[in-house]
Amino acid sequence: MIVYHSTFISEKCNKTAIISTIRKKLREIGGTIDIDDFDLNLILDEAIVNAMEHGNSWDPAKNVTVKIYNNSKNIQILIEDEGSGFNYNDLDSGDLNWQPGSKLNIRGRGIYLLKQLCDIEWINHGNVIKIVLPLKERN
Repeated sequence: MIVYHSTFISEKCNKTAIISTIRKKLREIGGTIDIDDFDLNLILDEAIVNAMEHGNSWDPAKNVTVKIYNNSKNIQILIEDEGSGFNYNDLDSGDLNWQPGSKLNIRGRGIYLLKQLCDIEWINHGNVIKIVLPLKERN
C-alpha cells in the first residue's frame, strides 16, 4: 500500500528536507524498521544525492520523486530521477562494483554502501532505486 508520494526539485539544499520528510513518514507508519538511524540516514543520503547528481545532473528543472510503500514485512522506498538511467546489469559484472581498497577512485562507493546496508533494486531503466527496509518482528 502506498503511504507517501511527493516530488522535490533537484537542488542540493533540498536533500536534508527530503530525508527529514521520509523519516517523519516512516515514524507515522508505525512498526520499527530493522536498521539503525545512522545507516538509514546514509542510505537515504546516498540514494537522493545519486538521483540528483547522476540522474538529474543537479538540474533544478528536474525533479526527484519519492514513494513509500508499506506491507506487513517491510517498507519500500522508491526514489526516481528524470535522467536516462544506467545499465544496472553492469553492477553484477563488476563494471560498477567498487570494492574497498581496490582503487582510490571515489566514484562507485555509494552503490557499494547501499548494497551493504540494505536490499536495493533498480527499475525503470535504472532511474528508479527501490530500497527495501525490513520491519522488526513484533513479539
